[in-house]
Amino acid sequence: MRRITMLAVVLGLAAGLLGMFAFAALSGRAGAAATVTQQAEVTLMTDLGSGWQGTPGEAYRETYAMAAIDTTGFPAGTTFTLNVSGYDLDGSSHCFRLGEWISDHDFTPVSGSEICTSPPPNYFAIESGPLTLSAGEHIYRWEWKQATGGLPATLGSVRIVAEWQEYSPPVGGIALLPDIGDSSASNYIALAVLAGLALVAVTAGARYARRRWLG
Repeated sequence: MRRITMLAVVLGLAAGLLGMFAFAALSGRAGAAATVTQQAEVTLMTDLGSGWQGTPGEAYRETYAMAAIDTTGFPAGTTFTLNVSGYDLDGSSHCFRLGEWISDHDFTPVSGSEICTSPPPNYFAIESGPLTLSAGEHIYRWEWKQATGGLPATLGSVRIVAEWQEYSPPVGGIALLPDIGDSSASNYIALAVLAGLALVAVTAGARYARRRWLG
């Protein structure tokens, strides 16, 4: 009887361990957890279609469309980009960039923020690569210049877009455990073995209880 009892205990422990690994492998998929991309926008300007025109070759012109951005209000790893939309009338090239306020009337360009339109004339929506903004709260404005051509650009919006990754909790009520397996058939074989071991353990326990009851 003691052998039957020990066998039931051993099989029960084995079934529990096997079930833990199999469930962990499968629940990594069943929970449907993932990282999702979140965005926030800081609008520097929205326009109803006024033209912005300059002389090719001139330096960047300042604007008074500004916004304060506090990077500490965003999750770690947030990236920022400059986004400009509008219409290029005649194939002219217009360039835009961000300037960070330093002191008095002094603004310094944000590295990597310059973006330019290019022919043929058409609607455009252009964006910079990821930008590194100074830590803390700082004031930014957008600046522009006409690189080529003679007709103005008709602008729609100038925005700074913040983007970051966020964990999405599992769906369906299944807890997400560490995914230590893959989606191969071996996981389902493991579950079948688990069921068999559990059945053996229950049967052994029942036999032991019956023999003890009958004396």
